Amino acid sequence: MVVRRILLTIIIMLLVFSMVLQFNAASKTINVVVITVKAAENSTVEELRSTMAILADRIHAVSPQSRVREEIHGGRITLIVEDMEDNKTALLNEVVTKRGGVYVEFQGRVIATNSDVVNVSNPIIENLNGKWMWRIPFRISDDAARRFGNAVKGKAGYPVDIFVDPPENCLIIMAPELYRMISSSTFNAMAPGSISLLERIRLAFNVIAVPYFPENESRIKELAEKSKKAVLIGITWRLGEELRMKGITVVSFNEPNENPSHLIRRALGLFGPYSIGEGLTKGRPVKDMMITGLAPTREEALKDGLILYAMLSSNPLPVRLEVISIEHTTTAPTLKAPSGKRICGTGSLMLLSVFLIPVFCRNRRGRQ
Repeated sequence: MVVRRILLTIIIMLLVFSMVLQFNAASKTINVVVITVKAAENSTVEELRSTMAILADRIHAVSPQSRVREEIHGGRITLIVEDMEDNKTALLNEVVTKRGGVYVEFQGRVIATNSDVVNVSNPIIENLNGKWMWRIPFRISDDAARRFGNAVKGKAGYPVDIFVDPPENCLIIMAPELYRMISSSTFNAMAPGSISLLERIRLAFNVIAVPYFPENESRIKELAEKSKKAVLIGITWRLGEELRMKGITVVSFNEPNENPSHLIRRALGLFGPYSIGEGLTKGRPVKDMMITGLAPTREEALKDGLILYAMLSSNPLPVRLEVISIEHTTTAPTLKAPSGKRICGTGSLMLLSVFLIPVFCRNRRGRQ
């Protein structure tokens, strides 16, 4: 009698437990983000496929656990991102729209780009006297390391700039006080022999920067028409609208309360300048580098660090993208096959229950 009750209890417990496992697996929901983007200019199917692969790489860099499915429909790319952490979904807009071109520049010469980056470490977040600092160590190829070592030989203290998506092949129109700042030694890391930031970006990225004065507006408009693209820094919206009406592509940066040096860095995509240490100027290859930044909160530091980490971990996008929609939803994991462990665990419990039933029955008949 005792054995029969024990067997009956075991059978019931095994059956209930196996059903609970199945219910938990079926009832669990996962986050799904559906991102739809389109190319801002005409693009080939090959470019769209390359873009799709780069975006998937970036999303995996930001959230390794996420699963990404990609689709192309008539010039539009749809990314279905499953199981991304809630605190990282807010990064997706910047992750998919930034071209992601990274440039290491020294004295007007581009030393390394994304294609030279061979390894990137995860962002490191630290509290620095009440502000949050992020830093990303990365390593460049042997060829780029030799170029860098030769370029900085004997240039201790000189500035090294790292740019992400800087203005290229365009006209930069600046408020006079900002123009004076990049023409001076402000961004020279206190190296008296260095050329100015104005000259460095001119040589590296083929840009012309001019100060805006009302009396020079007609001349500035002529230059903008020749360039076909203008970047406005610290300039009111009126000039930008007039240039757009002439068919000129305009990008504007104008935050009245923003620190002037921060505004310049943001508009140019500039990180740095970083001062070259004495030990790096001996002419030897320099492989290991680091990019850093500051943020007021840990969350913002993590956001900035992860976005740049995604850029360094992938190639630049071959086409510029515009976001059509970003939709958030949840779904049961029906699209994903159950894991082998779950199948084996649940199946084994049910099989054991089925095996014990005849044992229980025989035991019961034997005692009748």
